[in-house]
Amino acid sequence: MTKSAVLILTHFLNPSIRDMYLRLRSEVSAPYDIFVVMNLGAQDLKRPDDTDLYGEHLYLTNNAKILTLPYPEKCKPEGWAGTGWTIKGNPEVLELCFFRDHPDYDHYWVIEYDVHYQGRWGFLFERFENSRADILAMMLRSATEAPHKITMMKPPLRDSDGRSLMPVDALVSFLPLHRLSQRMMKMVDDEYRKGWNGHHELTLATIAQRHGYAIEDIGGDGPYVKPHNRNVFY
Repeated sequence: MTKSAVLILTHFLNPSIRDMYLRLRSEVSAPYDIFVVMNLGAQDLKRPDDTDLYGEHLYLTNNAKILTLPYPEKCKPEGWAGTGWTIKGNPEVLELCFFRDHPDYDHYWVIEYDVHYQGRWGFLFERFENSRADILAMMLRSATEAPHKITMMKPPLRDSDGRSLMPVDALVSFLPLHRLSQRMMKMVDDEYRKGWNGHHELTLATIAQRHGYAIEDIGGDGPYVKPHNRNVFY
């Protein structure tokens, strides 16, 4: 049986985050471990008060920790524009921080704090238990269908040689909810070490495509959705 981590990405804690965490725990059973991944930003890496509810399932990071990641372009202190690094366009570094400290999960589900799903979380996760996809995401498509995103989305998309990618060589995705396999996490970590950079909604699926990894859409009616999931989840 595979084991999965479910990560709620947030930069704050409030009753909404608490309720999401408790709902996930009540609707999902083993082998899914639920974590709140909190980015403290410029603050010290100190556990906030009144967080006993989460126990060891509160994972903290901050800008200082993120900037120690060995990604010469993705995490350089001056940022892509030379005006200082920001989380904007780079939220996948939070899940990479978690992965580097917890590398033994088979899959990593990632849920941004403002995602609202009306169904039972366990149904959604179980629906994809047999999927061999290395990346499950939404609105997956060739960047030729939205070529403006290559120039508009920042940081700019660059491969490990610092080359800009043409739309025909890139995939676009929507990532408030996604799942990455263990080997996909390892590959992204490796490619970022080599110098890849770009907005996460361009880099992740593009890296998967370049290495021939399995790509699947969670729903919709695009080219990467399985027939049984067409227009099911969105």
